[in-house]
Amino acid sequence: MLPQELWDLIIGHLDGDIPSLKCCALTSTAFRPASQKGIFSRIYVSSISPSSYHGHTFGNLYTLLSTSPHVAPLITSFELSLHHQSEASEFEKILLILPLLCNVHRFFLLSATNLIFEWINLPVRVQESLVAFWHASNIVDLRIEAMGHMALGEGSHLRMGGWSSLKHLAILWSYPERLWERNDRDSLPPPQLESLTVGYFNLDLTKHAGLDISFVRRFSAALEIEQNASSVPNIQDLLAQFQDTLEYLHLEMLLHRQR
Repeated sequence: MLPQELWDLIIGHLDGDIPSLKCCALTSTAFRPASQKGIFSRIYVSSISPSSYHGHTFGNLYTLLSTSPHVAPLITSFELSLHHQSEASEFEKILLILPLLCNVHRFFLLSATNLIFEWINLPVRVQESLVAFWHASNIVDLRIEAMGHMALGEGSHLRMGGWSSLKHLAILWSYPERLWERNDRDSLPPPQLESLTVGYFNLDLTKHAGLDISFVRRFSAALEIEQNASSVPNIQDLLAQFQDTLEYLHLEMLLHRQR
């Protein structure tokens, strides 16, 4: 048996050939658990065939997870890329993958192109399954990027109360509505975020989502505001929510002139 250090060195040099490396890891008992974890810890999957060899399609990822059950617990970071030209039937395959992901702590949802992927293009069942998965899986780090206008029907909200595991949240070029609406009947406290990043959003995010940002250490935002005096108190109210724990603050103000 080769020393673990040597296997780690080999893996480091093969990192540019991820498919071959993963096939070797599945078939060779020489890869110890620590090496397997390094290979499979982060998985990228796309609704179209990824241009990079680092990614999976929904179909081959499902085959990997269903035929090699020892892989799923190794996946701690999951990146889901959606293409606006994909068929609804392709998105339905997400329903097969999510139940197999049992140890994901970081979840990234993003558009596969530089265009906005409209959340409404996802089948309702897929929307609801994603929301349920985020909450039930104790996600620590959630990033939603370029999903456009995001809303769910009544009774399908992602209740923020009790989601104590969530520590890092980023919402960029996305506009959540009911998806993040807090259930007033939920007596459980909202998550205490350590970092919050919002891009091209309005100042009502924290109120609308029921987020507690008082303990945030890092806050970065690009905020859309009207170019008038009434916007100033709103910004002051936002900044007043932060406590002495704030270590990093980055604000970009996008002004809209009144006509």
